Amino acid sequence: MTQVFISHSSRADPLARQVRERIAAGLGTKHYEVKVDTDALKPGEDWCPTLYQWLAECDAAVILFNQEALDSFWVRREVNILMWRRALNPGLLVIPVLIGGLKTAVLKDNGFSDVLPVEFARTPAEVEDESAIEDLVKQVLQEFAELPDPSTESDSMRKWIGLVADYLERTRKKKALTEAVRALGIADEYLPNMDAQAGVGQFIAQQMLDAAPGGQLMNAILEIAPHLDGDSLERLITQVTPAWISGEVARHLLPSGAGDTSQRRTVALNACESRTAHQFVDRAMCLDFGHYWIGAAGGVAVGEDLAQETLDQCFGAVRHLLGLPPGWPLEKLMVRPGCFHFLILTMHRLRPEIVAEVVAELHRVVPQLIIVLLTGDTPPTAEALREWRLDEVIVLSPPLGPDEETLGYQLAHDLRSIPDRLNGCWR
Repeated sequence: MTQVFISHSSRADPLARQVRERIAAGLGTKHYEVKVDTDALKPGEDWCPTLYQWLAECDAAVILFNQEALDSFWVRREVNILMWRRALNPGLLVIPVLIGGLKTAVLKDNGFSDVLPVEFARTPAEVEDESAIEDLVKQVLQEFAELPDPSTESDSMRKWIGLVADYLERTRKKKALTEAVRALGIADEYLPNMDAQAGVGQFIAQQMLDAAPGGQLMNAILEIAPHLDGDSLERLITQVTPAWISGEVARHLLPSGAGDTSQRRTVALNACESRTAHQFVDRAMCLDFGHYWIGAAGGVAVGEDLAQETLDQCFGAVRHLLGLPPGWPLEKLMVRPGCFHFLILTMHRLRPEIVAEVVAELHRVVPQLIIVLLTGDTPPTAEALREWRLDEVIVLSPPLGPDEETLGYQLAHDLRSIPDRLNGCWR
């Protein structure tokens, strides 16, 4: 059955509560399975595993925006996850609903600008009569009549969770899964029934991929590793390595348009190593390898014409990224249909005017590129961005902390070393 998640904050708003209840009832009559977080969270909880599962698995979502929702930490987190999924999967239907005369400008001022390209349902400034509420509910339910068959759609996040779950369920000793859950910091009351025939791997996969702290992720894999065959363990490690990165940050590598692979984009990341940016891309794309490609270029040119030498390096990387021979003419460069193409550029040692020239020329020749600029340890200031003359650059925020890249690099190394260490070897 198709699942619809309703994001809201309506405890103290009778109008929003009434709209929520009527939308839920209407969806039920249309044979949708409605997920509402009214009862999912308990007081004092940081995050509810059940709620995260709903967000990861739902086929569509309704977001109710009232003043209370704008101030809600939970709504903000739910919107982040939903819009991240929508960027990866055009078939995910997300309907924002403005209640009580709320304006779209207020959403932008409160950090919800990602939802602005989506078609809204809304109420008039004053809603006092039955017909106005019915009209709003009708707007929402009419949109759901166009919901595509989820069985024909590809959802990268769902596939990612399912793949990790599949590897986890190959664990020969089931008690190791219980210990892995505890290592992730999940309270005992949320432990699944370990005697169940299905669902255990799915539960653990969702927790692992919810930006698990590096230490917890490492400990969880160590609990499972001795009880997996070598191939499954190595594939599991590949899948979970980017989980230390916040998905809410990484997803901003992607254009806001759902599944739009043709939109050019420049993103700044305060990192030094291209491998770090590679993991950010993997995290944003949920390792759905069939839908993205990554290249890297940059460093320090040594000749007299630094700009031209840097461009030559970059276009060499672009040809490789596109699977074309080294001398392939620039005018014949062609991206793969339906795929995102990321080019990671190490530019923090170059003069700003060279960075501006290189980025502009790359986007002129291959406008579909998503360029990830590595800016070094320090996040770029507004003055630095002005010097780069990159008005449209998106700075990933919050930035990496002072030691975060180092810890992430170490985590990736340590995870990759586990199979050899189990065999008595050290890399």
